[in-house]
Amino acid sequence: MTPEQLLLTLMAGALGAFLGAYFNEKGKNLATKEDVGQITKTVEEIRSEYAKEIEDLRGRFSLRTAALERRLEAHQQAYTLWRKLLNVMGGEHPTQAILDCQEWWNKNCLYLAPGARDAFYRAFSAASHYGKFAQAAHNSPSMLQEHRERDELIKSAGRQILEAVALPPIAEELTHSSGVSSPLVTE
Repeated sequence: MTPEQLLLTLMAGALGAFLGAYFNEKGKNLATKEDVGQITKTVEEIRSEYAKEIEDLRGRFSLRTAALERRLEAHQQAYTLWRKLLNVMGGEHPTQAILDCQEWWNKNCLYLAPGARDAFYRAFSAASHYGKFAQAAHNSPSMLQEHRERDELIKSAGRQILEAVALPPIAEELTHSSGVSSPLVTE
C-alpha cells in the first residue's frame, strides 16, 4: 500500500469513526428529546389532575364551611327558641312560643344535628300538651308521671342542642395550636 493509500485509509477510518460516533450521539440526543417530551407530557398531565383535585377539594371545603356556619347559627336559633319555650312553660299562654318553634322547625330542622333535631322536636311537641298534663297531674299519679316525663323532655332539649355544637374553649385552642400557654388560660 502506498503512503497516499495508507493516509486515505486512515482518514476514511477516522472519518467513519467520527461519523459513527456523531450519528450515535445524535441518536442518543434524539431519544433523550423524545423521552424528555414524554416525561414533560406525563408531568403536565399529573399536574393538571392534581390541580383539578385541589380545586374540587377547595369547593367541598368551602361548601362544608358554609354549611358549618349555617349549622352553628341554626343551633343557636334553636337554643334561643327552646329558652323562650322554657320561660313560658307553666304560664297560661305558651301557644305563641310553641308556634314559633313549629314555624322555625319547618324552615330549619335539616340544619340541626340528628340528636338536637329530635330533642327540639320532642320538646315543643311535649310543650303543646304540657298545660293539660300539669292540671291533670294533681288528680292522677299516672298523669303526674306523664307530666314529669314531658317536663324532662322539654328541659333536656337544651343539653342536646348544646352537645351538638360542643366547641372547645378558645383559650384551649390557642394553647394547643401554638404550644405557648395563653394568658387567657387559667390553671
